[in-house]
Amino acid sequence: MRKSVFFAVVAATSLGAFGAAWTNAGMGGWDSPSNWQGDVVPTSGYVTNDVGGTILVSDGVTAQANILRTGTVSGKSGHLQISGGSLSLLLPSIPSQIGAVAGGSGTIEMTGGELYVDQLQVGAYGTGSMVLSGGIVRSSDWSCIGRFVGGVGTLTITGSGVWESARLNVFASEQGTGTIVVENGGELRVASTNNYEFTIGNQATGVGILRINTGGTLRGVGVNAKYTTDTFILDGGTFVRDRTGDNTGFIRSTNGPGKFQVGPNGGTID
Repeated sequence: MRKSVFFAVVAATSLGAFGAAWTNAGMGGWDSPSNWQGDVVPTSGYVTNDVGGTILVSDGVTAQANILRTGTVSGKSGHLQISGGSLSLLLPSIPSQIGAVAGGSGTIEMTGGELYVDQLQVGAYGTGSMVLSGGIVRSSDWSCIGRFVGGVGTLTITGSGVWESARLNVFASEQGTGTIVVENGGELRVASTNNYEFTIGNQATGVGILRINTGGTLRGVGVNAKYTTDTFILDGGTFVRDRTGDNTGFIRSTNGPGKFQVGPNGGTID
């Protein structure tokens, strides 16, 4: 039996204590106190970056906070770069957001290291993008690319980059517009015995694309291109169904018809 994901609206008061605001409009290390409001490196709480600068997590750095949000003010942006070390954002059931509000924006560039996150929304109400070309993202709950109406998110997984969802799903769009591209060695997988499929466009307002290009691997139980605006494209990549379970709807559209397209480079389904 396939399982559903429950979505809750959580009040801002549930975010936990405010941790710190990033103040460096250039690039600086997470572990440098002078880059943070109050000259204190956060280890918990709600962390923001709205000054257009880049937070760098590099080799030897072990960083943590409850959640991280960029673009929490319209017209403002913030960026995160992970080249090594680790960053943990693990407040249960509360998402970190890249492009948190309408008019806000942000990016994540990850070339190495580890990102541990409970939930991550790339393009919440605003605009967000993430390029994962090295290292690994380990998400313990569901994450979404293009979360709310008006939100626009993109995720590219390439090179040696891996996104591993331990329990639930990674959505290409919930109510917004989301695109996930996996290619050139990148891998997106659900490392769980739970029977969760990859969902493209989880609600009718969403527009989602999940594209597996040459050299990319999608590994999980199935794909649901849920509505007519949602598309799963296999163009040279590999889709591995590494668990059994509900054999109905390996590739399906529950509210569609959504679209399944095979590109000019073909692809492999195992």
